[in-house]
Amino acid sequence: MTLTSLLERLLIPPGGCLLLVAVGWFLARNRSKKASALQRAGRIMMLLGFLTAWGASLPWVGVMLMRSLETEAAWDPASSHEAQAIVVLGAGVEGETPEYDGLTLGALSLERVRWAARVQSATGLPLAVTGGSVREESPSVAQLMRDALEQDFAASVQWSEGASATTWENAEMIRQQLHPDKIQRVLLVTHAWHMPRAVMAFKKFGFDVIPAPTMFHGAPPTGINAWIPSSRALRRTSWALHEWLGRVAYSLRQP
Repeated sequence: MTLTSLLERLLIPPGGCLLLVAVGWFLARNRSKKASALQRAGRIMMLLGFLTAWGASLPWVGVMLMRSLETEAAWDPASSHEAQAIVVLGAGVEGETPEYDGLTLGALSLERVRWAARVQSATGLPLAVTGGSVREESPSVAQLMRDALEQDFAASVQWSEGASATTWENAEMIRQQLHPDKIQRVLLVTHAWHMPRAVMAFKKFGFDVIPAPTMFHGAPPTGINAWIPSSRALRRTSWALHEWLGRVAYSLRQP
């Protein structure tokens, strides 16, 4: 785990919330004679940690944060007449699955793969997959995506890049494969909430990008369900905050 990844886990909910509670609890236990101020600060930190965790777990908050990232419109086939290839970005994998005899694509990767197969069916464009291995001596995400596309969705894959670990590296390394074929204008397939950062990275490396996002979020829930915490909402909040931090970082980077 890199230092950046560790810091992100400590700051983004639930890590940041738990860290506030832990530090607050430590301060609140202080028993020295001049500890009253520290104890009050500790209690406030514990309360803030609890309220932050509760807020981050609300369905309304999770959906609204995700929708704030979904700034690219749904794909219009009419906009793709000059596209040269489809590039689909990998996401996560699932662990040892006996029914698939090992690693297999996780839900996020499968959602992108399914949409990429449909886009290829509609356009007839060649397809590129990109995504590295999640651990040593395991198939790359790109290889798992290629297998799924060809075996499960009857799609063909022309380029496969299996060494990248981030969206930035996806753009950099797939560029090395597409450049010899003079591929510059691409249909980019990823989640709607991930698309702005992906477009930013691909444009940094000279691509002309046509977004083809998938899995938009609808209207936020209403009524009591909007205010009952859930693990799904917490996951959405974490993803959204990760994306916003990533967008800030990518805006400062140069290829």
